[in-house]
Amino acid sequence: MDERTIKQYDDFASTYVAEWTHQTPVVVRQLVSKWFTHGSVVLDIGSGSGRDVSWLWNNGYKTQGVDASIGLLNSARLANPGVPFTQDSLPLLAKISSVSVDNVLCTAVLMHLPVGEIAPAAFNMLRVLRVGGRLICSVRPSRESEPREADGRLYTSIEPEVIAGVFRDHGAVVLEAITSDGRRADTIWHTVVIEKS
Repeated sequence: MDERTIKQYDDFASTYVAEWTHQTPVVVRQLVSKWFTHGSVVLDIGSGSGRDVSWLWNNGYKTQGVDASIGLLNSARLANPGVPFTQDSLPLLAKISSVSVDNVLCTAVLMHLPVGEIAPAAFNMLRVLRVGGRLICSVRPSRESEPREADGRLYTSIEPEVIAGVFRDHGAVVLEAITSDGRRADTIWHTVVIEKS
């Protein structure tokens, strides 16, 4: 994951936690309810403040969180006692065992990787999934003319067909693809649902 982006999240973790706490990712939660088997093991890659981990846990999923930012992980651990969190990041997910989870949630993370790390990240997200497991991945482009926004975070622009393509290249199947408006008028989110075959 992009080091400047991780540093931004570490340095301003409390600001991001406060912002994300009041956001509800409606589309993602609808997709989780539709495609993830209730009670299954879900790995939330880029778990951030732990908001989605908490929702998953409270809705009957066996949840694990992963994040590159120790500042965000500390907040997530405080808010979710008993939920396992690991400091790790894409593209490698080196601390996560192969074929160890039923589902992967990866929202607002892939775009923080340089272009050359996107295909290896897709490979490793599929690596940790069991056969038949499902993955929900969402990204948004930069809100500015450059990939790096004013706060230093990297937002690599990834079109939905590119996301779908990198997973297909590794033998996965695309179950659904959605483009939706974000909370802000200048934000578009691309979300794909993938199944490991």
